[in-house]
Amino acid sequence: MLSNEITVLRYRTLNAVFGYALALRGGGSGA
Repeated sequence: MLSNEITVLRYRTLNAVFGYALALRGGGSGA
C-alpha cells in the first residue's frame, strides 16, 4: 500500500466518525 492511500483511508474514517458524533450531539434529527 502507498502511504497516500493509508492517509486517505484514515481521513475518510475520521471524517465519518466525527460526522456521526456531531449528528449525535445535534440530536440526530437534523442529520
